[in-house]
Amino acid sequence: MPVAGNDATPRLALHWLWNEAQTDSAYTVNVERRNRLIREHGYIDMGAIAHVDARPSPNTRPLICFYSGPPRTNSFCSISAREHKLIRSLGYQEVSIEGYVAVERTAESLVLFRLSRSYGDGRDREHRFAVTSAELVRLRKQGWTYDGAKGFVNPLH
Repeated sequence: MPVAGNDATPRLALHWLWNEAQTDSAYTVNVERRNRLIREHGYIDMGAIAHVDARPSPNTRPLICFYSGPPRTNSFCSISAREHKLIRSLGYQEVSIEGYVAVERTAESLVLFRLSRSYGDGRDREHRFAVTSAELVRLRKQGWTYDGAKGFVNPLH
């Protein structure tokens, strides 16, 4: 169920899902999609990481998620039109729009950091979001590559 932000914009909880067999992180705000990924594809719901806006506004961009199936098995989410074009050219299929992410920071917003790492021969990649500096530092110490700040999201409280 959407919650209202300080400006009465409905917000949705962005859930991180993990699939160990596919070494893949996926993100969704949609309960039906989350349940399907768990039931049919073996993902585990790791919990909500932040809130995203339920509707577009002039200060937001759609968080579009893509997927590349085996043998690569990689989910990729971005608000960048340039990244969308690139990921499509690599054969990824658009899966969903998972809410709207701010492009400008507000006093209460959190930075949406994206990191990535490769598995095996490097063709299998995983992309993961972090919303705290501590999580960013922890993942980088584990060998994750920092892909940059990818927008601004709202805390769960």
